[in-house]
Amino acid sequence: MAPRSRPPRDAAATRSMARRRRRRRALAALALTGALIAGTAYGAWRYIDENEYLLDEHCEAVVAGRLSA
Repeated sequence: MAPRSRPPRDAAATRSMARRRRRRRALAALALTGALIAGTAYGAWRYIDENEYLLDEHCEAVVAGRLSA
């Protein structure tokens, strides 16, 4: 088995750079997920608001072949 080589002196800097990169990726993923959830919620709210007439109460009855409201 070959002996392990020693890590370079700037290995700590490399680790911190990798850690920083992972944090940025995680933050970007969270931001994207949050934006998708917010967009979906806004779209659902607008759809329900525009189609509110579907929720209005109304009554119709057929009496002797005629429609009365």
